[in-house]
Amino acid sequence: MDQKSAPLADALAAIEKRPVIGFGAPGHNQGAAIPGGMKALLGKRVFQADVLTPKGLDDRTEGKLALQRAHEIAAEAWNADFCRFATGGSTQSLHTVMASVAGPGDTILVAANAHKAERTYALATGLNAAIVPVQIDGEWDIEHGVEPQALNAALAANPTAKAFIVVSPTYYGVTSDIAALATVCHDHGIPMIVDAAWGGAFAFCEGLPDDPLTKGADAAVYSAHKTMGALAQGSVIVAKGDLIDRQRLWMAYELFETTSPSVPILATLDATRRDHALNGEQMWNGVIALAEKVRRKIAGIAPCACSVMIICRQMPVWTSRKC
Repeated sequence: MDQKSAPLADALAAIEKRPVIGFGAPGHNQGAAIPGGMKALLGKRVFQADVLTPKGLDDRTEGKLALQRAHEIAAEAWNADFCRFATGGSTQSLHTVMASVAGPGDTILVAANAHKAERTYALATGLNAAIVPVQIDGEWDIEHGVEPQALNAALAANPTAKAFIVVSPTYYGVTSDIAALATVCHDHGIPMIVDAAWGGAFAFCEGLPDDPLTKGADAAVYSAHKTMGALAQGSVIVAKGDLIDRQRLWMAYELFETTSPSVPILATLDATRRDHALNGEQMWNGVIALAEKVRRKIAGIAPCACSVMIICRQMPVWTSRKC
């Protein structure tokens, strides 16, 4: 695959030279009928870019395969067997993956510090969400990841569990030992899903922790709008291996993804994947250097203290200590 290619971004750029003409949604017709005050606030170009995937980005038969090619290129970039872009945020992506592994009445293991997306989906669909405790950092009064022994205990108490969902990295930037947790899950014949909303860039820089798919995770969800530059609500679903039925995952994606996805969001997902595939090392090494500089400065301001995250690709868990 050519990682320099961005089929969705290129197709959207082509619309400026070839405006969409016709009837149908969106009703503003590329800015011909802009709501009052919105032209001054947002500009006309945002409306010109707001087309439908089968009416502007591609034709009604999807003859250009623009979205399909974008998904295939992104799958290769994340070293996945399956990839889909979602425009409803990682809440939608998590609902999609959960629907692919469990149904009403089934049990799914969920880390205690999981996002509300997992809990609300379980509530709405009749899933039994069994909580797996996480490490508590008493010194900093924050939650970290899940330890393998805690997962083993949860599986012993819930032997019919269909899958395990872990948050890694956490909101505080700490990753769990994904390889060890994946081994526990696979020994029990169940898939591990990683809510890696804040870790979509891990695959593209050696200075960052390992991407969960490289450590045995069966599926991961990335919020590309959080740390990678996509528009808000831009999310990515990836899967690898055979423990998750990819046909069912695809059908779940079709269930939850709107038939009128935001083309600007899709295009920015495509473009941020390209940027990271080509320049991820350079971008994130600069971020890491800047973060280290800021921590040193904060540590020099008494009585302030900061947490230093020691990143080692051979040791997936980030260790924190005070400066």
